[in-house]
Amino acid sequence: MRIVFRVDGGHGRGMGHLIRCLALAEQFKAYGSTAMFLTREQPAVLKAIQAAGYPYAVLSSTATLEEDLHFTLEKSGHASILIADSYHFSSDYLRRLNAEYRLVVAFDDLIDRFLPVDLILGNVYVSRDSYGSYLPKETILLAGPTYLPLRPCLQNLSPKQIIPQFNRILVTFGGEDPQNYTEAVIKALQEYPRPLKLEIILGPAYTFTNQCEAALAQSKHTYQIYPNPPAIVSLFQSADLAIATPSCTFWELLATGTPSLLIKIAANQTSIEMYAQEKQLAICTSLPNLCKTLQTYEDPEIRSQYSQRAQAFVDGRGARRSVEAILTRYLEKAQIKLKQADPDPESSDSHLFWEWRNDPLTRAMSKQTEWIPWETHRAWYAAAASNPHIHMRIAMENSHPVGAFRLENDQQGDAIVSINVSPEFRGHGKGKQILELGCLIGFLKLRCDTLTAAIKKDNLVSKNLFMDLGFKLVEEGSAFDTYVKTIYS
Repeated sequence: MRIVFRVDGGHGRGMGHLIRCLALAEQFKAYGSTAMFLTREQPAVLKAIQAAGYPYAVLSSTATLEEDLHFTLEKSGHASILIADSYHFSSDYLRRLNAEYRLVVAFDDLIDRFLPVDLILGNVYVSRDSYGSYLPKETILLAGPTYLPLRPCLQNLSPKQIIPQFNRILVTFGGEDPQNYTEAVIKALQEYPRPLKLEIILGPAYTFTNQCEAALAQSKHTYQIYPNPPAIVSLFQSADLAIATPSCTFWELLATGTPSLLIKIAANQTSIEMYAQEKQLAICTSLPNLCKTLQTYEDPEIRSQYSQRAQAFVDGRGARRSVEAILTRYLEKAQIKLKQADPDPESSDSHLFWEWRNDPLTRAMSKQTEWIPWETHRAWYAAAASNPHIHMRIAMENSHPVGAFRLENDQQGDAIVSINVSPEFRGHGKGKQILELGCLIGFLKLRCDTLTAAIKKDNLVSKNLFMDLGFKLVEEGSAFDTYVKTIYS
């Protein structure tokens, strides 16, 4: 499955859009999907995508929205899912994308336009009522802390240890900090009555490094500068508290349990600031009041309370839940449906399994190559249909059966899978669609961790099919080779 992200960031936009898209891409990878990024030309964004190892295509930074649309349609090719994340995408832009792809997902923070897409990834403080007529009835809204798309390394972290007196203060104002709040905070902290250790994170699009270094050279505090650090989460974890903005970075700080002071630097951060105060997730302040507010955190009990509320609020698994919701919707909209087979051994479904199993090519590629008599099949089908660990599905396209999928689960998270395409539909790509959908059912519905397939050594068509969908060769046998596909957390 190919996922395409159309996302912008860098100068004037920050890096939050890209960071959350990268978080989703990592979770899609866990399900064996591949990702590609389409973005406007911004050096910091391109560098981040390159560092993450994803392919990308670049649009001119001055392209019109119409040029943007044609670029996206051309470069995304045969994408299974398109995910859009930029404030400048109009309703018409999204509508035209939705007409071209099976599934279109949009991030939205503004609630300022009609969103004709399949799913919306909204902010933590919104609900369907927040959108009113901007949200189509058929569109699914994923919002709240449950769906916060954070990096995989932020899942299930241990409770933060709160020390009696804080010392290490992390200062981070996002990927760009266009108004150079970083320098302003360094200067404001000169008034704090005791020495501190400042840990300054400079984002990839930050352009005031010289001014920042000059301010630190005059500071009474010790300090360390981290320009675009690759292990930013470990810095969050080791800090005693943080001074940051009410933005994507704040949600990551919550996952690590780091008590925070928030300073709003843009109008679109107002809602998060208000929400953080309402839920008592952080203390909000301003530059003139920074030192006075910081003294509130001198009380370790207050820091402990904020830390505990933070980690209770977000568990870091929102990206995985979002991806599972997106893939579930993809299953629902698929042209081919995998319906549960009728358990009656005399049913038409049972007859299809029997006929397809006795097809000469199927027998030639099976461990049992002889013809299966009806009574033998009937007894097998009755036993399989009554076994709660065996799942048999008939692939239907336009109400016509085109193949079968079978999964046998061992209750430990491992399952054996097999597919069979109706002889009249072979050579038309049905096998890939059936296997893709079957794997999603195995992972999403049946909660399997590992799918295994035994494929005859000379069955090159099946080998290529399974490998194309992420199965890896793990064992070579005398007649059959074993292929495995694993989901990872």
